[in-house]
Amino acid sequence: GGEGWAPPPRRNVEKDQGPAFLLDRVDFRTGDGWAGLASEAPFDAIHVGAAAAELPARLVDQLAPGGRLVVPVGPSGGHQELLEVDKA
Repeated sequence: GGEGWAPPPRRNVEKDQGPAFLLDRVDFRTGDGWAGLASEAPFDAIHVGAAAAELPARLVDQLAPGGRLVVPVGPSGGHQELLEVDKA
């Protein structure tokens, strides 16, 4: 892939789910995940795998109406909660 693509995770999903699963469904990128990808917003769904100290407002802002953000929130090494945020 080109710059900004994340081929190893893509290969893992293709291996597990099959290449057809990814067609027009999933886009893998590398970069500052907390900044999101405002140039391509709004998104129907954003899934974050790394915990945030607080709810990442920039990602909430990039959700489409009715979109959902799933993100673990809490201090590093402390109690964390998996939050599901639905944008009105």
